[in-house]
Amino acid sequence: MSLDGLDAYTKQAMAIALSVAMRCEPCLKMHLKKAKEKGFTQDEIDEAAWMGISFGGSPAMVFYEQLKNS
Repeated sequence: MSLDGLDAYTKQAMAIALSVAMRCEPCLKMHLKKAKEKGFTQDEIDEAAWMGISFGGSPAMVFYEQLKNS
């Protein structure tokens, strides 16, 4: 199986979404930092996070709101 189909930008957005859905604080902090280094806008970060929230529900939303500016 090849892991070359998705570009790094898309994978970073997915990592944010999964970190939010799983409510992994160290994961989210690391992926937010990497996303900003890659040039993600806050709107793009929020959109990726909302993908995780849509699967993780309100606990994931509260988790993201507490960490998004840390």
